[in-house]
Amino acid sequence: MHPLSPHTVDLQRVITGDYCIGCGACAAQQPDSIRLTRSENGLYRPELTPDADLTSANRVCPFSAASQNEDELAQTLFADAPYQSDTLGRYRDIWAGHVAEPPYRANGSSGGMGSWLLAEALQQGVADHVIHVRAAQDGALFAYTISSDVAGVQSGAKSRYYPIELSQIIAHVRANPGRYAFVGIPCMLKALRNICAEDAQVAERITFTVGLFCGHMKTADFAGSLAWQLGIAPQNLAAVDFRRKLEDRAASSYGFSATALSGETVEAPMSDLFGREWGLGFFKPNACEFCDDVVGELSDISIGDAWLPKYVNDAQGTNVIIARTSRASDLIAAAQRNGRLSLEPLSAKDAYESQAGGFRYRREGLALRLWLKDRARLWRPKKRVTPRHFQINLIRRQIYQTRAEISALSHRAFALAKARNDFALFPAQMAAPIAKYRKWQRAEYYWNRIKEKLRIS
Repeated sequence: MHPLSPHTVDLQRVITGDYCIGCGACAAQQPDSIRLTRSENGLYRPELTPDADLTSANRVCPFSAASQNEDELAQTLFADAPYQSDTLGRYRDIWAGHVAEPPYRANGSSGGMGSWLLAEALQQGVADHVIHVRAAQDGALFAYTISSDVAGVQSGAKSRYYPIELSQIIAHVRANPGRYAFVGIPCMLKALRNICAEDAQVAERITFTVGLFCGHMKTADFAGSLAWQLGIAPQNLAAVDFRRKLEDRAASSYGFSATALSGETVEAPMSDLFGREWGLGFFKPNACEFCDDVVGELSDISIGDAWLPKYVNDAQGTNVIIARTSRASDLIAAAQRNGRLSLEPLSAKDAYESQAGGFRYRREGLALRLWLKDRARLWRPKKRVTPRHFQINLIRRQIYQTRAEISALSHRAFALAKARNDFALFPAQMAAPIAKYRKWQRAEYYWNRIKEKLRIS
């Protein structure tokens, strides 16, 4: 095998170190030198051409040390944003609420703001087309597609916990003039902004971006494992709905449905399914362990679930909305005046609290993971978090490390279950690390109670 160009060393480290999220930015930037393939668990993986100068591809990778970080990119993108937070990024306004006009809230995962914002971008002439994730026909369940009318946008409502990539969409944008709105999770937004920094044509054509709050991404095996429990084996799976709203339930209590190639659809409350607990990190790509953006800091406007006591019991769902540009703020304000949105101002503190678990994992937990990599003298991406471990108590360190063990094992355990066509092997292999995790959770609960009593005394 020929050696790779010196300009490719960092990109190669991302791939060999398992920090690649499969966004396809590198292939979008240099398609003649990089080919994307799909792994067994659905993640996209780049294959690099030996001896090629991949300097530009190296700069667009969201986990490459050669790319700008979120703060550096935001300083250029949102220089006039009046507020800045270590966790929320730069911003102008924050609200909580939902879409008042049908059918957005009923059809969405939460308050309906995602598809409403994209449709509004079309209707207000901000964009001619929308780049969003919808059902795919190429062997993957979902992919980035383009819609140019409101009906198409509405067909892409709801959350997609599934691997997708950018290269085909970026090729379309380059080949087809127009104004495009884009929606994506933080890593996809960073990849897109990096591409825009390299390509003025793409930057000019991407006129509006919507960010989605993200706890972590999932491989395709997440959908496969849930469907298999409902009687549809992964190879027979045609479609899924990860967030079916259930009447008379809290917003956090939703259903999951799966459709087989035969056309049969089955569903169940997500709470009944093994592996649904987000904190366990089943099927999490390793790259997500080294991401420090929870709220899509590089989007014009970002949205997430309002996991706050005031809103969580509303089964129809409530969004947190963070606007970073005057155009985004003005768009929201005009719709609110017309009664199309039902919103109220939200403090930065409450916005943080709505995603507190994610922030703790992406700040304190990431600090520990970076420290462990540095101690082992292993290459890892540059992050905005300072490596440390002494200030993190023993129980919390064990919780973070056990989560990482669970996540890593879930990929291997499910691969074995698929190879032997026996789902029961999967929970059996996961039982021991989950029991270990529960032990540390209980230890933290009792330790917190002791601290609280000492404070009262």
